[in-house]
Amino acid sequence: MDWINPDSDFTDHDFTIFSYPYVHVPARDAYKKETGLDSDSDLFSLGPEPEQRQRAVAMWKTEADEFAMRDQLTRGMGQEQVLKHNSELWTLMERNVPGAYAIICPRAPEVFPGQPSLITDLPFAEEIWKHATDKFHVHRSITRTILRNVAYFSAIRHRRQGSGQFQISYTSRTTSSLPDDIALSSTYVPSLGSTFSIIYGSDEIQMEAVWNRLQESASSHAHKHPLLMVGIFAELERERLVNLAERLADQFTLSSDFLETDDDSTSEGGQGSLKHAKMQEYLGICLKSRTLVDHIRSMKRQLLKVLTELDQLEECWLSESYRDLFFQREEQRRQAEEKARNKAESEKDGKPLAEGMPKGEKVETSSDTLREQETKSLIQTSNKMRQRISDILDEYDDKIDECKKMAQNLSLAMQAAWNQTARQDAAVNVRIAQANTTIALETKSESAMMRSIALLTMVFLPLSCVASVFSTTLFNWSPGEGEPVVSKYIWVLAVIAIVLTLVVVCIWYLFTDREKKRERERVKSWEIPLPGEMV
Repeated sequence: MDWINPDSDFTDHDFTIFSYPYVHVPARDAYKKETGLDSDSDLFSLGPEPEQRQRAVAMWKTEADEFAMRDQLTRGMGQEQVLKHNSELWTLMERNVPGAYAIICPRAPEVFPGQPSLITDLPFAEEIWKHATDKFHVHRSITRTILRNVAYFSAIRHRRQGSGQFQISYTSRTTSSLPDDIALSSTYVPSLGSTFSIIYGSDEIQMEAVWNRLQESASSHAHKHPLLMVGIFAELERERLVNLAERLADQFTLSSDFLETDDDSTSEGGQGSLKHAKMQEYLGICLKSRTLVDHIRSMKRQLLKVLTELDQLEECWLSESYRDLFFQREEQRRQAEEKARNKAESEKDGKPLAEGMPKGEKVETSSDTLREQETKSLIQTSNKMRQRISDILDEYDDKIDECKKMAQNLSLAMQAAWNQTARQDAAVNVRIAQANTTIALETKSESAMMRSIALLTMVFLPLSCVASVFSTTLFNWSPGEGEPVVSKYIWVLAVIAIVLTLVVVCIWYLFTDREKKRERERVKSWEIPLPGEMV
């Protein structure tokens, strides 16, 4: 249970969740001496060559800038070189300038064809990532969110270790079962009025979409909203799911054309085998649509969490604690501006400004006005986001209905195919029944003939047997004087007849008994033993 551990900062184990294709080696000469490598660069690639990998992009929008800004993030230089290379970004963050800051991490190239890389594969060295997790206030729960591999959104309210700053950390992820999955970590610091976000695993299209939406947020001051990047993240996922649903619908329409044909040929290599292959393709598309419905429903549940978070943020903005944080932030901003003005004035004429900040009721009233304006702007942005999320939910419902129609059409198609097969089976059964009727009639006729033959046999067999016996020489029907009519060897006939009858009966019995045993063994081999009878 993670709530038992209040730590928000990354641990050493958390850093091992990610992979780093580039390694910075500060002691270059020692490394070259140890490994024998001859290289003048302190950037060593563990993955694809540097020119084959897209750089991460840093984007930000502050009150001081009229438009959003962006810059490519360095890959593998040391921390000093990082601060020097992206000086504008880190300077704004060091000065605690309120705004929206984001790093977009591109997805690494495929290691194997058709197998996309993981979103935990970062496009820079570990030193850069450690620096980014510190400056962007990345909460360690992002490691758990990324490893879930399913659609997920969480909001954690906590105080950061060391500084004690109150922060709201958001983590979100899209399902990895579909292509082009991404993840997000975003932290809102009310005392700074800034949001720090990192998107993992984006492609060029998604990266450009984030940039365009960040630019659009400048005109409406939506960049101040804590859930700005979460809203952009939801838009990216909407485009992905909707595009997948539309492609499936197009494939479904094209694959269903074969159902209109009536050719039932089942010859090998003919239309029958082609139709069977089309049916398999049709079934595969419908199964994909059912899987997509599950993912859309899962994303809908996460968007409902975002709606709940919007309500909680509005309660926070209207609370006294947020009022105190706003006044504290405004006081720090005024002091920073006053210090900058004094410094500029001192450099101009060598004299500091005599007057300090305005005091008393005037300052408090001005701060209240600014707070009311900011709160009003944030609530207006929340209402727009709430309406947009509602539209996305409605669109998801439409896509779910379309996917359900695919399944329903599949059911109708399968029912039609089964009905057609049933009609064919019925026709075959009718022909079989006709054949059986013919056979039965012929059998009946033959049976009548056999009964006639049996009747004749019953009539003539006794006569034939008697005639055969009396026609033998054992009987002398014209005996001479002193000669017997029946021969004294009549017993030989009786013995031979009895013995032959017994032999024939025994042979018949043994033959039929063996056939019965074979039949019993054959039937026994077909039987499925019960669980209690299994050995």
